[in-house]
Amino acid sequence: MDIALTFIAREALMIAILAALGAGAASFLGSRFDGAARVALTPVLGLCVGVAICTTLIWVFPASTTFWIVPAAAALSLLVAVSRGGRARPHGTDPSRRRRGRTIVDVVQILLVVLAVAGPITYAFAVRQSVGPVGYDVGDAQGYVATIDGAQRESLQTADNIQAHTPEYLWSNITQKYWSNYGHGIQELDATVLTANVDELIGLWGTDTQSPFLVAYLLAGALGAFAVVRCLAKRATWAASLAGALFGGAFFVQLFFDGSEAAITGLTVLAPLALLGIQALRSPKPANLALVALLLSGLVDLYPLYLPAVGIAAGVAALVALVLYLRSNRISRNAVLGTIARIATVAVLTGLFDIVAFRRAFSYLSSVASGGYGGNGGLPAYSFLTAGVVPSWLLQFRQFYDLGQPTGVVVGKVGLTIILPILAGVVAATGLRRHPEAWLLLALGVAASVLGIYEHVSNSCTYCEDRNLLPTAPVLAVLVAVGVAGMLGARMRSLRAAGVLVAAIVVAAIAPSTYSSIMRFRDGAYFLDTSARTALSHLPAKGDVELEGFGQSFNPPVELGLVYMLTEEKAWNRVSLPGDYNDDGSLIYLGGGSLPLTGPQFRPDYKYVLTTIGGVDTARRLLYREGPVALEQRTQKLDVTPDYGEFASFTRLDPRGIPYLNPYSPEPLKYIITGSAHGTVYLRLNFYVSAIAHKVTVEPSTGSTAPRSSTIQRGHSLEVCAVTSGASPIRTALVQVTPIQGADLTGMSASTKSCLAAKLKARA
Repeated sequence: MDIALTFIAREALMIAILAALGAGAASFLGSRFDGAARVALTPVLGLCVGVAICTTLIWVFPASTTFWIVPAAAALSLLVAVSRGGRARPHGTDPSRRRRGRTIVDVVQILLVVLAVAGPITYAFAVRQSVGPVGYDVGDAQGYVATIDGAQRESLQTADNIQAHTPEYLWSNITQKYWSNYGHGIQELDATVLTANVDELIGLWGTDTQSPFLVAYLLAGALGAFAVVRCLAKRATWAASLAGALFGGAFFVQLFFDGSEAAITGLTVLAPLALLGIQALRSPKPANLALVALLLSGLVDLYPLYLPAVGIAAGVAALVALVLYLRSNRISRNAVLGTIARIATVAVLTGLFDIVAFRRAFSYLSSVASGGYGGNGGLPAYSFLTAGVVPSWLLQFRQFYDLGQPTGVVVGKVGLTIILPILAGVVAATGLRRHPEAWLLLALGVAASVLGIYEHVSNSCTYCEDRNLLPTAPVLAVLVAVGVAGMLGARMRSLRAAGVLVAAIVVAAIAPSTYSSIMRFRDGAYFLDTSARTALSHLPAKGDVELEGFGQSFNPPVELGLVYMLTEEKAWNRVSLPGDYNDDGSLIYLGGGSLPLTGPQFRPDYKYVLTTIGGVDTARRLLYREGPVALEQRTQKLDVTPDYGEFASFTRLDPRGIPYLNPYSPEPLKYIITGSAHGTVYLRLNFYVSAIAHKVTVEPSTGSTAPRSSTIQRGHSLEVCAVTSGASPIRTALVQVTPIQGADLTGMSASTKSCLAAKLKARA
């Protein structure tokens, strides 16, 4: 319960900060925005204000020196909002008892959005007793954590300089390396720098806040969609709550649990940007142009990959506006110059609001245009994104990781792929007919779809196709809700009843896929273990700490990466990690397994060990243990740590902390023996074997004339002694145990006593 409350409190904190940052900008919204719409838009505007300020500052200053600017900017924004309170009130607003009665309904509608979006995700974290971060199929969350932690310590300029002058083989701190590579690169900084400043303000780090803050960013998008539908409908409609609630559907849940922070934060801006763009076209006041530029600058920072689709949609809107203008007016020099001046104003303001992000986005989009994005062979492959399933995925009737699986019932398959998408299209079309302003959203969705098809056909990049298709989902959510709003606002009772029925069908169709997604990620994703966080709170202030056993479970890349980032937060520049073997892809996000044991990232004189196989008997002194996770202190000159071959279950599945031999990797087990010793060093292992007869093969040790190995078996207990290879302070040994099934590692140690002596003693 305490962890769940902590998670909720951090969500609420970030939403409050975003709302405060955006309050001043929201006070400049036009008269069509009522009080609830203004309140709902403040988090989106605040997100754009926050990233603009923090990204500009990070070029010169780390977040540790600029964090105070966030509350100062929030206070100034609130002051502006209060001072403009009377002028910002929409025309026709009645501050009387009637309006106060509507406030209760407004609050309920907004709370429904909050519960629908934040509730299921928060539930998953509460069940797993974690504040995150989390990863399922993709471990991108650790990259965002590294960026957050790096930004707290170094400016972007400093990180760039360090990367330019540090050879690859000299990096000892992978978190710092990640941030430096980011500084030297061209990719977007999204919301990580804002998170870094808030973390510094409240005394936390990236692993503490990345997940709850990402929920807050997703909520900002949901509330933005709520405001857009409310404004398009020009009344307080329950369909606005439907639009916001759809941001808690399977589509967005999958992005969340795969750590797609940049994609999510970029999606939050799109619908409000379209609405404010329409307003600026109709009423090109300086305030309206500035608000469009603010949202555009936010999108430039958060996820510039969406900019081409936005540009195409804006071009279509401008062309339509020109045609409509020429129908009733003659083209004039002043009109042309005025239009050019407004476009230039928005462009200049967009760059000025966030110069650093604008410069990086220009290089990034140039790289994408030249094929740099799709040419990366390390991108995921989503071959199951076929024409038959994409509509139901974007409409959230099916969850992402079930798209490649055939639907069992024919009626269900027809309903998901044909009937429900057609129904949604008809409903959206009625909304477009009643609310022509929504055509700009349709243009955005079509542009995104065209770009996705282009990536699929021209570059054969299914991941690029996926990323370009993403804007279509929030567009569809808003358009369907606008259609429902039109039906609910009709004069005919039958149409109103049909609107209620359609809303119920949409919710009933999306609820199963959302529920299945939450259950899938709750049970199958890796949530950063609270036990590891607690164990590290007992780590002394001095001495390197070795990571042991992490990355040898069901989700190695996510587990090892997140535990590494957490440990660096608690012991900066004191973390030791073998990087010589990419066991089950565990090092994909941490260098790819190209770093030798002699590299600086591995420190053979480590003093402490954070292990997830705490049940294995060693000569270390126990400092803290919770389930399989333990913090241990080294007490002998020689210490043994597994390198690969073992398999350690997730903490919640096996609290014993006893690894078993990895049935998916039948190669020999490798152990690293560290410490100084003269002469030959022997590795001793103890296994519990379910079969009475086990065959053990030990790889030959070069340069030694001592007996290579010995095995002693008493019932289910198997003792192995092997000669190690190498010299102080790093030795290794390879041991092949067959059959693999049914062998658990129960003890490991190293000494200079020979295997032969141990065997003779056992016989005696």
